[in-house]
Amino acid sequence: MVRGSWFPTRLLHLVRDSHGILVKLIISKEASIRGRRYMTLSHRWPINADHRLMLTKSTFEQLQRGIDYRKLPRSFQESMELACCLGVNYIWIDSLCIHQDKDDLSDWEKEAVTMHKVYSHSFLNISATFSYDGTESLFNRPNTWTTTRPTQVKVNVNGTPRHAHLIPGDIWNDEITDAPLNKRGWVFQERFLARRVLHFGRSQLAWECCEWEALEMFPNGVPFTFIAGSNSKSSVIAARNRIRYKPCLNSNHKASMALYDSSTVTEFIKWRNGIVEDYSKCQFTFYRDKLVAFGGVARSNILTLDSPDRYIVGMWERSMIYDLAWQRIHTMALSPPARQTQELHVPSWSWASFRGEVVFPHILPTKSMSHFATLVDIIGTPDQELQVDQGSFKGVSLQLECFVFEISLLPSDDEEINGIKLNQFNMVFMQENAVLEDSVGTVIDLDKDDPSIPRGKTLQMLAQEGRLFLVPLYATFNLRAMIVARLGHTGRTYCRLGAFEVAIYWESFEPTDIGQSSRQPGWGANLQAVGLKSFMDKTPKVLNGNAHYQRIEII
Repeated sequence: MVRGSWFPTRLLHLVRDSHGILVKLIISKEASIRGRRYMTLSHRWPINADHRLMLTKSTFEQLQRGIDYRKLPRSFQESMELACCLGVNYIWIDSLCIHQDKDDLSDWEKEAVTMHKVYSHSFLNISATFSYDGTESLFNRPNTWTTTRPTQVKVNVNGTPRHAHLIPGDIWNDEITDAPLNKRGWVFQERFLARRVLHFGRSQLAWECCEWEALEMFPNGVPFTFIAGSNSKSSVIAARNRIRYKPCLNSNHKASMALYDSSTVTEFIKWRNGIVEDYSKCQFTFYRDKLVAFGGVARSNILTLDSPDRYIVGMWERSMIYDLAWQRIHTMALSPPARQTQELHVPSWSWASFRGEVVFPHILPTKSMSHFATLVDIIGTPDQELQVDQGSFKGVSLQLECFVFEISLLPSDDEEINGIKLNQFNMVFMQENAVLEDSVGTVIDLDKDDPSIPRGKTLQMLAQEGRLFLVPLYATFNLRAMIVARLGHTGRTYCRLGAFEVAIYWESFEPTDIGQSSRQPGWGANLQAVGLKSFMDKTPKVLNGNAHYQRIEII
């Protein structure tokens, strides 16, 4: 599809005259759209938007006849003026182009799954980045001169006088990343998918596109040191474009499920997981929207390795074994939104099952990686259009061939989990800062209030019944695993309850040493973990040949 040949269901036609701008709602397929371009607006909804003019069944005809743009919020007016100045006669604003009737969500359900197209086909997205509710002016930026023209000072460098500028080190985060608007989940999608974004920041304008970022302070491009760690779209695309495909074929992986033996792919996955981590911090008025909005980001293919790399409920097939080691940041759990009307039902193995911030392991680009699990099949894969009916995601499960070790829990006096014990080997792994000397670098991510825990059970009860297990995934310098619970006393169906990480190697190395180290256990290595890894490395990964190696299903 040629860019610009697709249009949203409805658009706002801006008709400029001597009195201002007349705003008319049009049905795109019934109109001849001059210029073949439209713009979009990202804005933050007020806490109570009922008093605002919005598209409803009762206002539909009024908006089709046309209204004076001065009846709309200030940020809407200025966005329309900017569009006209740029020669664009059409704009899309969600509250005026999607029906907002509270008693009928059918239009929203239809439009939500095409939102990614709305922004990816937009000529320019205007972002009211530092506006709290849309009533403020986009240009309300006091004392901008001191920010966009920073103080110049003279410094002495080895006896040579030089001029330098004093610039806040977090200027990009202060202006863009940490702005109120960019904490919203839907806006994350809008910002990521739009080809061009013009931000109206706290003190200056900012620009984002697929190739670079700019500020008024840096009109020729923001130096990378100021945006490092921000997971900017241009960085992700650059990492994606550096990939050179080389299928990694080994006895532990089917070719169709393997990652690529390439440091550029590892770098790309790091960027992709960073995007997911940022998204997990976002806020939603309705939590049920979480995967709908992220599905739009996923369908852009910017985050996909290649055509077989299917997107499945927040994760990707090619890196699934690595991504299953995601961990919760428990201090960043979110309470249910005040307007929650529907739960988000997703599989236990997806990061989206946690209502809060998550983090993914950083995969070091080392050639000495051991794999202990293989993704065999994905059962019940949802349609890639990601229907708004979130209940459909609950039936998606993963079939793995992997090691499965029964564990018991070692609680502390306050009933928190202090450690785990592999019953078959009598191996004990204590949480970091616990009592054993060899527990350095050990993380046990378990939540006694996890909604995936079978009803009427506790973690301790599951362990006592022999239904709690460790599923190792892979090892580099750390061994990473899932903690799962068996559903029922027999069978091979499990749910994911948490993650486990333990140090195997501890070495100080420069980036040039990656893949060339001796990889000998050192200070900080858990010797029991080294023994467990050695056991799995030497054990044939054959079904029915080893009681510890099984084919299981994770729901």
